[in-house]
Amino acid sequence: MTKIGVVSNARSARNKGSMRGINEVLSTHTDVSHLVFNKMDELRCGLRDLAAAGVTHLVISGGAGTVQAAINHLLQDLPFASLPSISLIASGMTNVIARDVGIPGKPVPALRRLIDRINSGDPGEKVQRRVIGLSRDSGSTRTYGFVGGAIGFYRGTVLSRKHAHRVGLSQTVAANATVLQSLFRLLYYGPGTKSGFAGEKMSMSIDGGPAQERDLAIILCSTLTQLTPGVKPFWGKQDRGVKYMLLDHPPQRFLRAIVPTLRGCPRPWMEAAGYHSGTVDHLEMTLKSPFVMDGEIFPTQGGRTIITAGPAIPFVRY
Repeated sequence: MTKIGVVSNARSARNKGSMRGINEVLSTHTDVSHLVFNKMDELRCGLRDLAAAGVTHLVISGGAGTVQAAINHLLQDLPFASLPSISLIASGMTNVIARDVGIPGKPVPALRRLIDRINSGDPGEKVQRRVIGLSRDSGSTRTYGFVGGAIGFYRGTVLSRKHAHRVGLSQTVAANATVLQSLFRLLYYGPGTKSGFAGEKMSMSIDGGPAQERDLAIILCSTLTQLTPGVKPFWGKQDRGVKYMLLDHPPQRFLRAIVPTLRGCPRPWMEAAGYHSGTVDHLEMTLKSPFVMDGEIFPTQGGRTIITAGPAIPFVRY
């Protein structure tokens, strides 16, 4: 028998206005365990309590940061003997992960629909996504996530926080506003510190191959099928665990490459012009730029940064 447990981040953007409705839904389902938390450090103990209560289907209501934190506790602390089925409700400012593998719609009706369908015996649509393992200390510790990047991706994240999120734009509008602002600055100022698209020289090894010196403007990695609706900036062989896109610095023929890059449909000339994509199981680099994983910023300070393909996570959509 399925035992449902709901994890609600009370501080997530959409949950702030939805907690009353969520509590009303759960008041009629007393067999559903509910963990409400305000601080991320409360999540570890809360997941242990849900595991002890016999939860077999975990529902996470929060943004990308909440999902990342929960997945890291599940994989590293091992509160459950085996991973439960996981469903995501898009309740944060950034819902990139939930948009790919979660339940569409507003939090309250999404939760109601999920509980009703589980109780009716509906198995839902099962999907899996592998996680990205990020290590900044030669592999001894890892942080797991689904979307990561550095250099231009890091600067775009900072730009989004300063402008789009500050005025309360939705996740999709914020992402689009960030792209437009980044493109305008790049076109107006050109590659360099003024536009925020200055490159970084580094040593990089792909899947154990020889280390090569590279000058890159953007590093982007993901295991999701899309980042925002219609944006799928990956192509090439899909035979390994983590998709990646690298953009050489300075960008060449940038205007002509924008649409093909964002749609994952490269033109024949793009590889020679510095637009690279494929999949990888192990990526190692000497990185000075902070690395952004699911919206969280991790300093690297010029040390060895390692990206690996992690285990698959079982998601269920309704």
